[in-house]
Amino acid sequence: MKHVFTRRSIFCNHRFSTIMRQTKRTISAAIAGMVLHALLDFAHADVLYTTPGPHLVSDNNAFPLPGLSLSRGTNATGTLYLKYTVTNPASNFTTESYYAGMSFYAGGNEHLGIGNGWNPWAYSALGPNGNVDFNSANPEPGESYQLVRSTDTTTIVFRVNFNSGADDNITVWLNPDPNLAENAQNPALVTNFTANADFDTIYLREGGGSGAGWTFSNIVIAENSTDPGFFAEPGPPPPASFVGEENFDYPDGSVAGRNGGLLWNYDNSTENNPFFGNAGTPSDWDVVFGTPMVSGGTLITQDSGTIREYKGPGEGVQAGSDERFGAVSDDGIFQKHAIYYKFNMTRRAGASWSGASSYDFTAERYLFGVPTAPNPVSGSREFAIHDLNNDQWSYSGIQPVEGQTYTLVAKLDFDTNVAALYLDPNLSLPESQNTPVATYPHNSGNWSSAIRLASGGSGQTEWDKLRVAHDWSGLSAGPPLANEDSATMPHLTQARLQVLANDSGSINRQAVTIASQPAHGTATVNSDGSIFYQHTTGTPQSDSFIYQIVNPDGSLNDSATVTITFATGTRFDSAFVNMPATPPLAALRVEEAFPGITFDSPHGFSSIPDDPAKLFVTEGDGRVFLIPDVSAPEKLQILDHTAAVAHDNNELALKGIAAHPQWATNGYIYVTYNSTAGTVRLSRFTCLTTPPYTAGSELILIEQDSDDTVHNIASCHFGPDGYLYVGFGDEGTQGDGHNNAQHIDRNLWSCVIRIDVDKKPGSLPPNPNPGPDPYVGPDPGGQSNDADLMIPRISGGSSGEAHYAIPPDNPFVGATTFNGVSLDPGQVRTEIAVMGVRNPWQFSAEDIDSNGTVDELWVADVGRSGSEEINRFQFGGNGGWSWREGSVAGIRSGQLLNGASQAAASLTEPIWAYNHGGSAFQGSSVTGGLIYRGTSLPGFTGKYVFADYMSGNIWTLEPSNPAPVIERVAGEVAIVALFSCWIAATSAIRRAPDPSSASPSVPKTVACRPR
Repeated sequence: MKHVFTRRSIFCNHRFSTIMRQTKRTISAAIAGMVLHALLDFAHADVLYTTPGPHLVSDNNAFPLPGLSLSRGTNATGTLYLKYTVTNPASNFTTESYYAGMSFYAGGNEHLGIGNGWNPWAYSALGPNGNVDFNSANPEPGESYQLVRSTDTTTIVFRVNFNSGADDNITVWLNPDPNLAENAQNPALVTNFTANADFDTIYLREGGGSGAGWTFSNIVIAENSTDPGFFAEPGPPPPASFVGEENFDYPDGSVAGRNGGLLWNYDNSTENNPFFGNAGTPSDWDVVFGTPMVSGGTLITQDSGTIREYKGPGEGVQAGSDERFGAVSDDGIFQKHAIYYKFNMTRRAGASWSGASSYDFTAERYLFGVPTAPNPVSGSREFAIHDLNNDQWSYSGIQPVEGQTYTLVAKLDFDTNVAALYLDPNLSLPESQNTPVATYPHNSGNWSSAIRLASGGSGQTEWDKLRVAHDWSGLSAGPPLANEDSATMPHLTQARLQVLANDSGSINRQAVTIASQPAHGTATVNSDGSIFYQHTTGTPQSDSFIYQIVNPDGSLNDSATVTITFATGTRFDSAFVNMPATPPLAALRVEEAFPGITFDSPHGFSSIPDDPAKLFVTEGDGRVFLIPDVSAPEKLQILDHTAAVAHDNNELALKGIAAHPQWATNGYIYVTYNSTAGTVRLSRFTCLTTPPYTAGSELILIEQDSDDTVHNIASCHFGPDGYLYVGFGDEGTQGDGHNNAQHIDRNLWSCVIRIDVDKKPGSLPPNPNPGPDPYVGPDPGGQSNDADLMIPRISGGSSGEAHYAIPPDNPFVGATTFNGVSLDPGQVRTEIAVMGVRNPWQFSAEDIDSNGTVDELWVADVGRSGSEEINRFQFGGNGGWSWREGSVAGIRSGQLLNGASQAAASLTEPIWAYNHGGSAFQGSSVTGGLIYRGTSLPGFTGKYVFADYMSGNIWTLEPSNPAPVIERVAGEVAIVALFSCWIAATSAIRRAPDPSSASPSVPKTVACRPR
């Protein structure tokens, strides 16, 4: 049995204290069974309406489909597929004001039209105000999209996804191929809309034109695209470990642009949206050089080559590309760390070199086959591995025979650092029982993102039966084996369950089905084979469902049961609570802080020193809210900065917020966020200090180029000393690939800074801005250290007075060395207070002796592959990343960083580090908190309170010497922040039921945070 919580899930509109609790956007019990109703009975239950037609609609009429009514819109979820064929009379092209299509109505008013309108094929959200006069109305900006103009008969298929009025979307296909599956079709339009009413009728609609009329026929409405009249059933799907299969079954001609075969869309990265998985669109073959051709179902290369990415269709190393999501390396963002190729190769007379190459985006790294250079021992070309990083070879001693077809298997394993080549292996046996003909110790920092098939010389090389997989079993067929799964979660929550992770054999990942639905919720299969479970009704102790897997040709199947155990509200079961040696002073529970208030992806929180009843909250997409009175909570939106905020439901977001200590006088709030310009920003807004509290224009204090999607800017807080503290990660790549971890003289990465936003007397201007970064993108070799730091200056330019100053006691003011390396003090980033951190997710500036100064910075630093850590820093402390990870060696242990050796550095050991796992004292993504100084929870006083996002553990840490005392006090999954207001009586955790207790509670939150 295994526990299968998703590693990082995206859930929006959460209540504060309960992850993924049902909210206003989820379907309510009253409409849980809401579907279209048809008066006809079909063999396929999902077909809701069909008629061969024809229906002639003319003279500005709207014709309701007989016997069909629906109730979908603002409160419903689900999918509809609609199809119709329409013949457009040529005479209607004499005017600019005609429309014909299918429309959704509510109460006699038209709200959504899809069809041929205003000349182009169009989609238009028509708004709530009655019928639209098509003879005079123009679509709102962004509401009409040109597709194609046709005077002939056209078939339109469109899919409408209802998501309770939020993020609803439409996909339109024109004249789709009925012989292809849905994911093989090319849509003409994909766009979002908002259902602004509960639609009750579907009409065929015509308006304007010459009155000649439009003819509609072949009308089908269904809930599944594989029902009759839509798309073909999905073709043979891949096994679980498949990346892709290709047999080159194309018409003769160039291979360029061909995208058949199986899969080629394996999502291997946790950077991608982990909740919904991949989109199902394959990559295609690109020509690298020459003219590679397909002939007779075989790929032919002759002094030519072609390449295909593991995941498609978007190419490139940049953040968000499909190729990046499908790549492989030892980086912690990847689920699989090995890649295998199996292919048939036949060399003809005149062929010189030939082989399958592993590409790191645009760079060839390894060739498996017959390289150009002959074996210096034999003097002949042999099967070999060629390392193009170091121009080294490992030869097999076996020479290829012209005209003979060989089956080759190549392996590149980034965990064991082994490259291997097998010749005609027995795939029915495990890998351990096959002997490679060549091995090579590969230890580069490269990735593998694509395979190239290529050859040189005057002779041809033939290629066929290509398979790419993440393990040996993926290269051969085997019976599917499903294993039982289990998960623990609160009531009325949802989770994406990776049920295939412990299954084996050859599995068709795209043909997983639900054999038996759960009794108390719903289970839906995602395109990557994971299952989305949502608890919807009742308070049962458990729920279960059965899923089925099949092999690629559908001849074999197996099934397994997934058991969901629901955690109780008090979290006192053994899976959540580790009881301390002595009982706590009072039992504890986690409870909802602000009933009835929900937020979408909340990230940052700030109360006001002189007005603790007020609380600011940021949403990831760029909105800021104020709760004016936490004792009678309601939320007011005070800022909409969505146009400037880059939000990917992961770490790109509006992150932190800090209210100035004198907010009641100046109205200043400071925020940290990822911008749509590809930078991270610290900015100030000025709010009204009385209702409606709205915020004014933006003043940017710090802007820094960010080349990755994770480990960027973090939260911000004012310390007891009145200075503003801001956290920054190492800029991403999981392994310090941008070479930022041990630099204090170029940028503001991998650190927590301390700045004076009031520019008090004695504070110093920041040093001049560094020069531009000469290198763009991931930097595994450390060629640069990403110096694109931009500090706006009062008088312009790159130096002089800025919108903040440097406290004169900052630790690196005047520094001339760091880690034993000489520095120019004029280039030192004197903003830095502590450095050498990887991804500081929440920190607190602590005044230990209560004298108004900051004595320690407590920083929670998210680990890479094995350890999470809590750091207790003095100013100038160095967390040791990337030499160290927690208390163990880091990914760059033993390397020179910024010219310095680890031995020359003075590193701060974490006060506590814990291993990855799901037990009471484990986790995999630490969330920092604070030292509790209140009195409502006397057992917490003086202890540091923190949590783990993944395991859900909430702990206290008593900072005693020589070893701290850790106690697990509660559990709640997906905590991104714990904090206290400026008064002592507030906390995210409360005592067990106490009717007389009046102490307020402050929420911890739930939102997405990848590693």
